[in-house]
Amino acid sequence: EKNIKLAENNTHLQSLARTDPLTELPNHRALLTMLKQELERAQRYSRSCALLFLDIDHFKALNDSYGHAAGDTVLREFASLLSSTIRSVDSVGRWGGEEFVVILPEATPEEALVIAEGIRKAVSFHAFEISGGMHLTCSIGVASYPDHARDQDALMTAADQAMYGAKRLGRNQVRALNDPAVTALFDEAAEGGREESALRGTVEALITLVEERDISLRHHTQQVAGLVRDLSLAMEMSVEEVQVVALAGLLHDIGKVAIPDAILQKPGPLTEEEWAQMRRHSVVGAEVIGHIPSIRPLVPVIRAHHERWD
Repeated sequence: EKNIKLAENNTHLQSLARTDPLTELPNHRALLTMLKQELERAQRYSRSCALLFLDIDHFKALNDSYGHAAGDTVLREFASLLSSTIRSVDSVGRWGGEEFVVILPEATPEEALVIAEGIRKAVSFHAFEISGGMHLTCSIGVASYPDHARDQDALMTAADQAMYGAKRLGRNQVRALNDPAVTALFDEAAEGGREESALRGTVEALITLVEERDISLRHHTQQVAGLVRDLSLAMEMSVEEVQVVALAGLLHDIGKVAIPDAILQKPGPLTEEEWAQMRRHSVVGAEVIGHIPSIRPLVPVIRAHHERWD
């Protein structure tokens, strides 16, 4: 009986060591073991295996604004939503912080993208149980064995880089490592050096500035950037042009930093005088962007984003 009790305790300790205590999902260590097993099986039977890296967008800002208890609530709810959205054969775990991983056995690259997009939509439509029902988004990177990587480390790196690409390209989207926009992003980063890094920091600072003024703009700017990016790609514009247009989408409302809170947050209709002030945001935005040489080409787009060309 004593040996049975010791065995039970040992099993329980092993379970705790492999489980994230907050979400009750497999933890980083357990995910590595599970992925190793799935890749060995895929190699043995010449099957595919896909990996998703997921990151909750703006999670640090959420923690700072609402507190860590609210952040923990979001993490638990996000984990539950993932578990209910994936296929029965898939495995999900918490990689760490606000990052999660999904292992998709035998999924082709095309199937993995479809599954990832289903997760992205489910998250964006879900009302999280904080602040009266808040809508959040996530960025997802997709990598597949053997198409994108041939071993475990390379597969994890590929999925992580694809997720980073999704973040850089506007968040709330799914990207694979071989996505042309992601490839161009990493090529540009390799060539751009310190100048590119400085520009990226400036752009992210400007986006954060406008989103902190009006939290409703977070989802809006991402949506606009995503729509104009997809439209530009459909028009077969070059990758460089697509990136410029998407950047304009992210920054088009930067001038709203000059609009008083009483107008910006007003729940009812605006007066004519208030509308006159609101209409200034495109002019102010163009002036702000005009002071930054590297993104000055965006000025006409931002200045004219409310004009009627008819």
